[in-house]
Amino acid sequence: MPRTAPPPYYWQNRQLEQAPGGRAQSAQDQEAAAQRAVADAEEALTQAQLALDTAQQAEVIGVQQAEADLRSARQDRATLQAGATDAESAAARAAVAAAQANLPRWNSPRRRRSRRSPRPAWLCWARTSPKRSSAVSVHISRGSEGILPS
Repeated sequence: MPRTAPPPYYWQNRQLEQAPGGRAQSAQDQEAAAQRAVADAEEALTQAQLALDTAQQAEVIGVQQAEADLRSARQDRATLQAGATDAESAAARAAVAAAQANLPRWNSPRRRRSRRSPRPAWLCWARTSPKRSSAVSVHISRGSEGILPS
């Protein structure tokens, strides 16, 4: 950072230092304190400029991340609005039917006594994954809500 020419009192102080008796110690201390204050201010300015650059970079990155999140959300919305294909719906219905067929086995008294067996299943539902067209998950859990409509 370029500095301007020293003020007139600077040269007056240099002349007093060369004169017999020199300059008073208090004047020298004041000048040293002023020079430290200038150096501290320059360092603070450098730190502030660095903080500004960092904040500007964070802003750009934040905007880019928000735009990417928006694009992803729009893609997810479009996928959900498109709905499941006929094949996905058929696969989900088949999974539900298979789970329903296994319900008596899961609810058998012998099964309930077994320590290794899971809790009896009263609710069965299936859904297709919006991101993977071939993925179908079947969930079996307790409840009395019934089965999702086909």
